[in-house]
Amino acid sequence: MKENNTYPLISIALCTYNGEEYLKQQMDSLLSQSYPNLEIIISDDASTDQTVSILQSYSQANLFIFVNKKNLGFNQNFESCLKKCTGQYICISDQDDEWHTEKIQQLYEKIKNHPMVFSDSAFIDEKGKLLQTTMSQSLNRTFSPINSPLELVYCNIVSGHSMLFARKLLDKALPIPDSVFYDWWLAFVATTTGEVQYLDAELVNHREHSGSAMLIHSQKNILDSKKHRRSKRHKELLARIQLFSEVSTISKKDKLVLKKLHNLLQERLEKRFSWRLFLFFTKYGKELFIKYRDRPLLNRLNFYIKEAKKINC
Repeated sequence: MKENNTYPLISIALCTYNGEEYLKQQMDSLLSQSYPNLEIIISDDASTDQTVSILQSYSQANLFIFVNKKNLGFNQNFESCLKKCTGQYICISDQDDEWHTEKIQQLYEKIKNHPMVFSDSAFIDEKGKLLQTTMSQSLNRTFSPINSPLELVYCNIVSGHSMLFARKLLDKALPIPDSVFYDWWLAFVATTTGEVQYLDAELVNHREHSGSAMLIHSQKNILDSKKHRRSKRHKELLARIQLFSEVSTISKKDKLVLKKLHNLLQERLEKRFSWRLFLFFTKYGKELFIKYRDRPLLNRLNFYIKEAKKINC
């Protein structure tokens, strides 16, 4: 489908794998979008259930289905799907959510010249019943535009299913490293090229499963010792900072800040308390720890003290 003069082509990238149970609801919501110029690119990773049959039951001129001959794994299949998108903008779809009809239209009106925009989401259960919580509430955060890459070093608030981004971002973001979640990576790279906008609306009903990664992660944390969790978080943080500092579009200033943070976090392994890291947090903490930005000064300082204490790995 060619772009028209009024509405640029927007691609929906949907990766599927054995998703027969909820796929029809999601497909119906994608095809009901009010935005008038869409293509839907679907890459199925060699499903063994009825997923492909369900997809092939839809006959639309703007629907393109690709079925892998063998299972590639999520990352490779996801990148393959993104590369097939030809739109000026791209939305990412999970195979079991339900989108509000105006989702893409509202995100398009918000993005303007920014590299990315995201929204909030509501949670639904396996039966499609709305749960009394949103993505922002589950993270205990007030979402807002992201003005600096430093805001995404410790925590990501941009979910893949909630984002719309300019396709040209892929030139900077691919390939996506295996060691970081794809939405975290895309959002971080986007912040190095401009402000990531936020639309304060719940535009996706995001399905939570009893065996979902989020729930499994929560249960696992209960079983893990506090010491082990802190050590694991520290190692993941160091690896993430190293990756982020190597993004080609990051500013010299932010790159230096990340390198200094990396060095100070290494120092935390050797000292009972790192005063240099604590002082670093007093300077950059409002960017690094957005959740604490509006907390009273004493609360912020107590948090910085905790983060500057020695880690035993």
